[in-house]
Amino acid sequence: MIITKKQKVNKALGTGGFTLIELLVVLAIIGILAGLISTAVMGGMRVAKQTRDVHNMQQVALILMTEAMDNNGVYRAGLTLEEAELSGSTLEVMQGLLNDGMLDDPNILVAEGAQNPTSMTITEKNIGFQYVAGHSSGSPSRLPILFTKGVEVNAENLNSDQIGVGTSAWGSQGIGVSYVGGSAIWLKGKDEGGKMKLAQPLGFGRTQGQLGCL
Repeated sequence: MIITKKQKVNKALGTGGFTLIELLVVLAIIGILAGLISTAVMGGMRVAKQTRDVHNMQQVALILMTEAMDNNGVYRAGLTLEEAELSGSTLEVMQGLLNDGMLDDPNILVAEGAQNPTSMTITEKNIGFQYVAGHSSGSPSRLPILFTKGVEVNAENLNSDQIGVGTSAWGSQGIGVSYVGGSAIWLKGKDEGGKMKLAQPLGFGRTQGQLGCL
């Protein structure tokens, strides 16, 4: 049998190259791997941001605790330590910490959805969490003192594992919270009937404190 030059070329190409189906399979595998890597990277970035939020909240909570120890155990309720009517907003409380030198870096107030401040004078947009006024050193250590901004928290739902979601930058993904005792955690959440169902209740017991509003 005589093999032509054209047949030799076709045989060589068939032996050392990819078929169209093989090429498509390789491209599909590459696409799947790229998608998995992208998902993993985005998930890692999300966890890193959540960790940052929790860390910042804990630092502010510890600063508030330190200040309270020098103020007969009473936590700040407004722009100045003398304000005790619980009428101050989260903004006033945090600005007061900056004014009195308890906070020297306003960037610690930033959390997901908040803007980095450009000076020591802050606005509502520079704060990524909400403050619960009215605590003292004698308050239960597992009562929230700071939590992610934009969620509906009140004394009635502290024992519940469901809270409303308003304008939180995290939506129903979860909530960062720091407690009177100085601990801070990220509570995972998921959407359930228009509310966020938490991995565990936000706090235990009831508080006499008042939620500061921005």
